[in-house]
Amino acid sequence: MKFTNLAVGLTAATIAAGAAQAEMRLSLGVPDAHPFYQPLVEFGEALEAAGVETSVFSLQVLSAAEAASGVRDGLVDGAMVVMPYFANEFSEANLTSELSMLATSGTPAEYSGAAMEGATMEYIMLNCPECQEQFKAQNQVYVSGVSSSDYTLVCNKPISTVADLQGARIRSGAGNYTRIAEAMGASVVSLKGAEVFDALSHGVVDCTMQPAASIIDFRFIEVASSVLIGYPGGVFSGIALPSINRDSWQSLTLEQRAAALKAVAKTSAEGFFNNITLDESALAEAREKGMQVFEADAELKERIASFVEADLETIREEQTNQFGIQNVDEKIAQIRELIEKWKGLTNEPGMDSTKLADLYWTEIFSKVDPATYGVD
Repeated sequence: MKFTNLAVGLTAATIAAGAAQAEMRLSLGVPDAHPFYQPLVEFGEALEAAGVETSVFSLQVLSAAEAASGVRDGLVDGAMVVMPYFANEFSEANLTSELSMLATSGTPAEYSGAAMEGATMEYIMLNCPECQEQFKAQNQVYVSGVSSSDYTLVCNKPISTVADLQGARIRSGAGNYTRIAEAMGASVVSLKGAEVFDALSHGVVDCTMQPAASIIDFRFIEVASSVLIGYPGGVFSGIALPSINRDSWQSLTLEQRAAALKAVAKTSAEGFFNNITLDESALAEAREKGMQVFEADAELKERIASFVEADLETIREEQTNQFGIQNVDEKIAQIRELIEKWKGLTNEPGMDSTKLADLYWTEIFSKVDPATYGVD
């Protein structure tokens, strides 16, 4: 198995691949320290065991903005595709990520991101023919998905209550996070991810909404003084890992496609639990460095729950009017039911990546027919 982060390596692999599917070229688009890198490597190793030579490319062989077209056009055979970045192309599948705040609202979830992964994959792969048609139109096959852990509020001053949020300047990276910030009386600042560190450092923003791991991953520990767990909640889902070029998928043998479907259950499970490990390490280091770690109080939790319910109407209108999704109420109800199902499944005692992978296999991937999925 080959590993590279050089674009020239990708070019050479593309030339060498030829007409036969002699090699599967997978691009992650982020550094190999990312929590999804090793699970993708292990997916590649499973393909190699099934007779497909595999290369994994990290860093920016394909940027996040280039991933969908790169897979579509066969520049790579598979990549991490962040569906919210391509909201028009994947509007049907992306409806799940628009509803991700349901994962941390209502019924308590021990591992909300794992529940969201399960609900997303089950919906797209087993219950959403419109999702399949959109991936087909992009010459892709959705094979599995991953999710972040819960979003927190990382701040350069103590913020832990509804009152503290009044007038706070918060960086948001998505529509639902913008809406929940404004619903709490905060003002939203639009910034690129690379700009957040300096913005926190110079007081341009007071807070950023990201998973706890960002305290270390983005060096916020150097400029932030507090983190609020439980607000805004929600997870960043809607990440296909990998999405595979349809021609490449069809060139695999039946046995190789079956091996791939078996392997991705582990890819999704390990990707999520890698996030949990990073969150725990980041919070431990934050406490050691003297950062204040707050938990959302009862008033804030109640306000969040009320927002999530009210925001469903905004989501309905947006998905219907902007993206033309039909029968949106029925689809939202179905996704919500799946999230509740997966909360129950992932709340089982002793849940870990092995048990989660087994759940994904039993409930989802074992029900996908490799003879027909992505080839009809």
